[in-house]
Amino acid sequence: MPQPTAPGPKIRALTSLVLTSVVATACGGNGADASPGDAAYGPTVSALCQALSAEDRGTAAVAFWSGAHASLHDLASEVVQVDRAEANDLLLAKNAVESLLREQAPTDEVREGIDRLLASTQDAVRALERTPATC
Repeated sequence: MPQPTAPGPKIRALTSLVLTSVVATACGGNGADASPGDAAYGPTVSALCQALSAEDRGTAAVAFWSGAHASLHDLASEVVQVDRAEANDLLLAKNAVESLLREQAPTDEVREGIDRLLASTQDAVRALERTPATC
């Protein structure tokens, strides 16, 4: 039977990064100082805040795809039940950011798109009569 091997440096670094992110999010800190706001979508806003404050497009993309993307779909699914227009605005803003990242748009354009998405996300949370997190 083969002996288990220790994880390589990439796996250890990734594990450390994920654990740090989980702990930071759970404690309400994220480097961008997002306030917790609504518990259900606070981590989504936090990820968008991280993407907004990223120094380059690559770092913004990681924050968006790994921290916000899936939960934005969840938020839109919830919001469409109470405000279809707000859900549409959220999905349009999300799709715009996806396009900017895919097209490798300049970092300033990506930031502008993320800023619009952050505002749409906060508006969508308000449509659910909840208090959104802020950066």
